[in-house]
Amino acid sequence: MSDLKDLDFYFSKMTKEEILFISKTEIYKLLLKSKPKLKIRASSYDRKILDKIQAHANHVKKPLSKWLLLSIKTDLKELFDNAAFKRLQKEILGVFKVRKKSTKKLKKKIDFLLPWYELIDTFGVEELDDQLLDLCYQAIENINLQSKLILTYSRFSDIEAARKNHSSLAFFLEKEQKPDYIKDSPTLDQIIQPLVKLPNPFVLPKPTNDWAPKADDTIQARALVIPTPNPNYKAPKEIPQPVNDWN
Repeated sequence: MSDLKDLDFYFSKMTKEEILFISKTEIYKLLLKSKPKLKIRASSYDRKILDKIQAHANHVKKPLSKWLLLSIKTDLKELFDNAAFKRLQKEILGVFKVRKKSTKKLKKKIDFLLPWYELIDTFGVEELDDQLLDLCYQAIENINLQSKLILTYSRFSDIEAARKNHSSLAFFLEKEQKPDYIKDSPTLDQIIQPLVKLPNPFVLPKPTNDWAPKADDTIQARALVIPTPNPNYKAPKEIPQPVNDWN
């Protein structure tokens, strides 16, 4: 909250052009530094992804996410229009084994932006919203610091005294953050019921006589397998004597 009050004061003493320049510069620097650590697929080096980025931007709800996607699309389009891009595509596909200096520089610039496309194409815009929310706090700190430095060395000899007299917010609006949708969490019984099939305590089971013995085909079949004594069997007259030749 204190950071927002300070930043609101700094913005009140700056021109619109200065605010936009500092804000966009610091946000871009932070985004490039904090790009997702995802492998860039060879298929992503294609102009067709511009339409995919636009489609994601059309459905995203967070203003910062929409701004980032449209900015990435604009920057990628400019890089894809570069004369060296077609050569770069062939190098990535292995058509050309030797990479030129011009394509190396172009690929380095594209690789700063494509990880954000990989993020939304793999995990969706919801993951983008979550990551940008974490970066917002760092962005506010960075913009706050740069704004303070500009005002300190260009317009105010004692900026701290002027800042303390600033109380109300003019550039920011405070409101409670709420989820896009709220749904009831399932109860413990609702979670366990499908797993263990608990009986209904208000419905008694019907009585049965399963305990009574009955003729079972399985038991009869097993009885047939039990051997009967051989009536012609005769016991031997002499039994062999034991020996101790085991040692």
